[in-house]
Amino acid sequence: MPFQWRATALLATSLSLGAGLAACAHESPPEPGTTGVDTIPIAGPPARLTLNRGKDATPAFTPDGSGIWYAWEKLDRADHDLCLGLLPVGGGTRTREVCPANAAANPDSVNWNTFPAPHPDGRRIAWQTISANPDERADGSGGIILSSIGTLGDPSRYRTLARLPYQFAPGSTLHYYNQVMSLRWANDTTLVGIGTLVAEFSPAFNQPDTFYTGLELATITITRDSALTGFIPGTDSASGVTLGPAGAIYFTKNGDERVYRTTLAGGIVDTVFDFGPAGFARDPVYVDGAIWAVVGGDVSFLPYPNFTGRLQHDGGGELWRADSAGLTRIDNIYRWRRPAVSPDGHTLVIEGRDQVSGVTDLYLLRLN
Repeated sequence: MPFQWRATALLATSLSLGAGLAACAHESPPEPGTTGVDTIPIAGPPARLTLNRGKDATPAFTPDGSGIWYAWEKLDRADHDLCLGLLPVGGGTRTREVCPANAAANPDSVNWNTFPAPHPDGRRIAWQTISANPDERADGSGGIILSSIGTLGDPSRYRTLARLPYQFAPGSTLHYYNQVMSLRWANDTTLVGIGTLVAEFSPAFNQPDTFYTGLELATITITRDSALTGFIPGTDSASGVTLGPAGAIYFTKNGDERVYRTTLAGGIVDTVFDFGPAGFARDPVYVDGAIWAVVGGDVSFLPYPNFTGRLQHDGGGELWRADSAGLTRIDNIYRWRRPAVSPDGHTLVIEGRDQVSGVTDLYLLRLN
């Protein structure tokens, strides 16, 4: 069988999700018991927060730091839906579950709800929703959703900020993004994330089925009646993003060991840290002058036939910290991805994949 490559976002349509989302009708048991992380370790391996037999991923703290929004896998579904859940920082069971499905898509298809981004005001939350079916993605069945916390569970109150696939402003790297990952609020009205290309390969080519490769940092700015999509100049090949003080944007690039800094408007791009021989850096988090990042591990950045340029495949890596004192490896037991820091800067939540079982759970680490 010949090698196949397809960028699934080839056509933008006018499908609307806002009024078409329906609550998920499939019930599932509550989150299995957790380890009850009453004491989060300062040193040593991060403490396991979830024990779900499915995937727990893309965590984000609530603005008051008491809870963690994240994506969790429904085990009662053969198609591995991902719903949103709210979990207390101290462990326990989910206190909220949100499972919107895309009515425009096949009701039996996979619906992923990921990368929750609670607004700093504590009253709203944005997230990414998308079908895992490539054909449905190409038809625009996905988007960035905004909802009031109080109306979560009422699909008629969701607002579609932007649809997938995206066609961004002229001058951006490729114009088309399949997804915008790692969403976070840069200010009261603007979301920043990684504009991502989904590239799918034939298993017969002996490569991973799907790559999620960052193209650049994307922005979604809410206006009174609509949302404006854009990008941050100078952030080509972005693989991670975090916010710093005074409007600073810190980011990493595919196939690169360095952490860079710019602003929401773009402009000058500075090199802040270099992880050097430790490996490619991604998923940075800024904490009080230090950068915590995923470095090395299960990552590649290679050219592939039928594609112009290189693609980064990321299965997670080691957790490192960089500051004025130098570089420190924190942990390499699991394959880490997508750390998020608490509002007070004291706690890190991160998704970790067990290298034996392949299961991904959430973990906590006290930073200071």
